[in-house]
Amino acid sequence: MCMRVAFRVARTAALSAPFGARVFPVRSADDAEAFSEWLSTRTLVAVDTEATGLDVFCAGWRLRLTQIGDAGSAWVFEAGGEFESVRRAALYSGVGLIFHNAPFDLHALGMLDLFPFAFDTAMMSHLVDPSRRHGLKGLTTDLLGSDAGEGEKLLKAHFSANGWTGGTGWAEVDLRNEDYVRYAGLDAVLTFRLFEKLKATIEARGMGHLLAFERRLAHLMAKLTDRGMLVDKAYAAQLGVQLTADAQVAEDKAAMMGVSNPRSGKQIREALLLAGVKLTKRTPTGEFSTAEAVLETVDHPLAEAVLDLRSAQKSNKAYVAGTLELLGVDGRSHPWIRPLGARTGRMSVSKPPLQQLPSGDPTIRRMFVADPGNLMGASDYQGVELRVLAALAQEKVMLQAFKDGADLHQMTADAARVSRKVGKMANFLTVYGGGPTALASQAKISHAEAKKALRGFNRAYPGVKRWSDTVQSKAARDGYMVTTVTGRVLPLDRDRIYAAVNYLVQSTARDILAQAILRIEEAGMFDNVLMLVHDEVLWQAPKAEAEEFAVEMGRIMSVDDFYGVAITTDSEVYGPNWGSGYE
Repeated sequence: MCMRVAFRVARTAALSAPFGARVFPVRSADDAEAFSEWLSTRTLVAVDTEATGLDVFCAGWRLRLTQIGDAGSAWVFEAGGEFESVRRAALYSGVGLIFHNAPFDLHALGMLDLFPFAFDTAMMSHLVDPSRRHGLKGLTTDLLGSDAGEGEKLLKAHFSANGWTGGTGWAEVDLRNEDYVRYAGLDAVLTFRLFEKLKATIEARGMGHLLAFERRLAHLMAKLTDRGMLVDKAYAAQLGVQLTADAQVAEDKAAMMGVSNPRSGKQIREALLLAGVKLTKRTPTGEFSTAEAVLETVDHPLAEAVLDLRSAQKSNKAYVAGTLELLGVDGRSHPWIRPLGARTGRMSVSKPPLQQLPSGDPTIRRMFVADPGNLMGASDYQGVELRVLAALAQEKVMLQAFKDGADLHQMTADAARVSRKVGKMANFLTVYGGGPTALASQAKISHAEAKKALRGFNRAYPGVKRWSDTVQSKAARDGYMVTTVTGRVLPLDRDRIYAAVNYLVQSTARDILAQAILRIEEAGMFDNVLMLVHDEVLWQAPKAEAEEFAVEMGRIMSVDDFYGVAITTDSEVYGPNWGSGYE
């Protein structure tokens, strides 16, 4: 027989919300006691936060509300209010916690130590179906079948009526505005309901091991964001001035060639055609393209000037200004790392986007410096994608080449009778699912030469083609999806089934790096790690210990035998800043 539990009635009236939810603002002692009684019967709750904005580490940022709920109700606390201690005690009570985007909320709460108790519905959604949208509102619509955006629309209308933007309104809206409180509380309710649905799917698919793995990894990545990297503000400011000057020089050059507005594709196109340049690639509207990839193939000073302008402006806005504007009050940059950034699981870095830095260029990287008494260094995998490809395909020639230390790029070049540079591009394009058109564009060769190079790859390593055909056929039979060696299920677009090889290789390489991060943490060396960028682990160590640290880091990250292939690392000390390793 079921028993009804009577709770103390909150004094503040509950707000009715969509989805049949009730939202209780905690504003009195009776409210707080009613919440505590409610919490005492829960083993799991959802938690969400509202703040002045998303830039947690910047001066002026403030937490405003914290909401704690289950499938039917939520309790909303004002940050810094009279019942702050009740909210804090609740989160540290040992109850299981559910978040949607746990790294942000736990940073906002200043409670990263609660990560081991946290589930993240955004993470769980990615594991279940990495191809879909993972935002709370979109996910609610997809999985719970109702539009969860109505509350936000009402709130944005309130912002507009008061002259606030969609960004500033979050800091300005009154803490007791009913639409704001209702919106906040509902997010906790939706997060709880999503968790129930996603958890059932993960258990049914036997993916519990992946969830445990990703929870542990996410905790470490949140620590990296919290740790951040020291920035040389004086150098960054000087670099910003220099890039502004470089952009002006490039703009003046373009003006001398008849382009008064170098941001105008129309003006650039007309000037190049007038100068006798033959353009071939067109936009969807039928106009000749002036995209970066096109201008890089054009041998004309105007194209060079436009590329220089775009490069200087992008570097200044995205990297220099982007770093300084988001600089923490501690003088450090705190980039956000998404452990599950891409469909394949590859990690992404934003604010600033450090994975998109110009390849091999030390200029921007010099902004990021080691802490006093330390040197920076990096350990990264040597051609991990090709090694993973050889292992998964069990391609005998490739496997033997890696054992012998042979030059795989030269082997491809010899088989195709092309340069080593083109052979290298053909190797990596095969991994990334590119075809002759992409190779022709990147290598600046004809389409026929590109096809010849890729045919040479297939001759040199016939096992890759056989494995690729098998993978694609199986993926089509299995409903257009592939499963990695770690059990990760990756959906494929029906018109891009050729991407199956790329997905398997990229996802597997990502998991090799992620597993290495866990080994680094187990070895007690994670406190030295500063950032992950692609397959590179950036770290710092005391000057006297840096060389020894580099050797040990490389040893820990290496894998002696991955299905017949050794996954090896380059590990070296850079110097006082990140750019030192690129000079």
